Amino acid sequence: MAASNAMSGYGTAVYYHAATTSAPSPASGWESISFSTLISEIQEVELPASEVESIDVTHSLSPNGFKESIPALKDAGSLSGTANLIPSEYSTFMSSVCGTSIGWKILLTSTGAADDSGTPALAVYFMGTLSLGNASVPHDGKVSVPFSLKVDSAPHTQTSFS
Repeated sequence: MAASNAMSGYGTAVYYHAATTSAPSPASGWESISFSTLISEIQEVELPASEVESIDVTHSLSPNGFKESIPALKDAGSLSGTANLIPSEYSTFMSSVCGTSIGWKILLTSTGAADDSGTPALAVYFMGTLSLGNASVPHDGKVSVPFSLKVDSAPHTQTSFS
């Protein structure tokens, strides 16, 4: 058995819940929402990286002539990925999901099962707005579409599952 606690990305799943139009309060309310709509056949996902804006507050008496700054607003970033293009999903995304802030759940499992039957290791919940990139349609290969999710709320993470 490996001594590492690292995990494989195999089995990572991205769900959405179109009826969720605002973040629940308290944040633990995310865990009671039934996220049953899965984006099929995801090839890869890059989880969002959050950033904190920095406000320059340097003045003529800043210590030792160094610039000073203070933290400001946080930006939860964007999640991006690529999926095989499934015509029925693509149609749904284009007609009703793109451009609307709805609830999302990213599930990473430690057993590699691409649904809730796997052993959950990490769930990330957030409100997000989906954008689809240009679909790649090669004459001799699979058709895939890049996507991004702008995170519109403070993300909620879950690592304990019952």
